Amino acid sequence: MEWAGELGADPVALLVCGLAVTLGALVQGVLGFGLALLAVPVLAWLAPQTVPVGILVAVMPLLVVSALRERAHLDLRGMGWALVGRLPGGAAGALAVAVLPVPGLQLLVAATVGLAVVAAVLADRRPRPAELPPGRSAADAPTPTPRPPRRTTLALAGALSGIGGTTSGIGGPPMAIAFRNSGGPAIRSTLAAFFIVGALLSIGSLAVVGEVTGPKLLAGTTLVPFVGVGYLCSGWLRRRARPHVVRTAVLGLSGASAVLLLVAALRG
Repeated sequence: MEWAGELGADPVALLVCGLAVTLGALVQGVLGFGLALLAVPVLAWLAPQTVPVGILVAVMPLLVVSALRERAHLDLRGMGWALVGRLPGGAAGALAVAVLPVPGLQLLVAATVGLAVVAAVLADRRPRPAELPPGRSAADAPTPTPRPPRRTTLALAGALSGIGGTTSGIGGPPMAIAFRNSGGPAIRSTLAAFFIVGALLSIGSLAVVGEVTGPKLLAGTTLVPFVGVGYLCSGWLRRRARPHVVRTAVLGLSGASAVLLLVAALRG
């Protein structure tokens, strides 16, 4: 049965899935990632047919707009090295999707989200700056020069992103961690451009193993309006909300969603 028809017969499920996708698109418009991290656990629970093909299709318009809006800040070097790892990672993810049953895929999604949340929290734990001498303020402290990520770090992040993106649509956290010391515009534009190429590679890999079908593509198209609403609201939030507050909220919600999905998979 087609996913769109199933949710059409269940307005509550449609509302919950649509709300999750809208909130995810809103967060991604602010941070540069977060749509899949927030929405995929809900979709995998209520509409597993949408993971991963549907969410990869749905997010594509948002990625194109994000990459074009801040294209002047795009880090082509970093994106190139990340794509080196993305190719084998995507192939491994496609193989996992082809051989795992739905409960197994739900467990994999839950584990991916959980590990991504833990990794993001650990990456945010930075040591406190050394105390300044008496009479000097923080403004007197030298500003550290941000260092670009190493090539090996970028390739590894790309591989992990490929595995997570192809199996569940969640490829953002490894890349966000790799670029965490870059400015907001650089993070959003580079991640968006990387995810455009990555999503196309994932869809191609999934098509090779027979996982891309008409109903799954229709499911992704059905989610596009929810993505659009969330992205339009992100402009307002980006000007008013503190990024670390939004980041903390999405990590907390994603962790809770992963736990719920884990319970549902074990019961199934």
